Amino acid sequence: MIQSHQRGSLDVGYREFTVPPGQVSLFGMVSGNSEENRAKFWLRTGATPRLDIGAGYSRMGNRFSLIATWHPLSSREGMPFDVLMGYGFSSSNVREQEGFYTFAVKSFGDLSLVTGFERLRNGRNIGVLAGSLILSQDTGFMFYLHTGSTPGEPTLYNLALIRRVGEWQVGLWWFHPSQESTVGLSFTTQFALPRR
Repeated sequence: MIQSHQRGSLDVGYREFTVPPGQVSLFGMVSGNSEENRAKFWLRTGATPRLDIGAGYSRMGNRFSLIATWHPLSSREGMPFDVLMGYGFSSSNVREQEGFYTFAVKSFGDLSLVTGFERLRNGRNIGVLAGSLILSQDTGFMFYLHTGSTPGEPTLYNLALIRRVGEWQVGLWWFHPSQESTVGLSFTTQFALPRR
């Protein structure tokens, strides 16, 4: 879920929490040497200004899943931070490792920090810490880490450099320390639904 938040404009970063109604966001990631990141794709659209819904596909497990993000509390309304709640994948995208999550987001100028947890179907609670830093109008840096989603799994670290390329944002990711500790590419775009 954290990875998909590169979907907005780089000058927005994590502050674009949900996809607006009438818009569709596409996120994809590929990595030839990473089993859990070999191929995954998410499509989301805004149901309300604070709720988006969609579906995701993961090559690991060869399955689809519901994705939803709700933005119940906003810093634009005087709250000290934003709160996101929803349902989605964790790292490996198999059924036992998806679940409900709650994140708190705090922005400090061009830096946004995220912390929270996800309750997985396998009964584990995983902790999450993430952040994004806008380096320029067209370039951003992202990181996130989460505790192991299965017994004995170490804390996983992910770093990404995001670059705007036309209407797309392309990310170069490093996954570590996973079993394969490798790199991957992500791509994101957002477009308007045709009006009838």
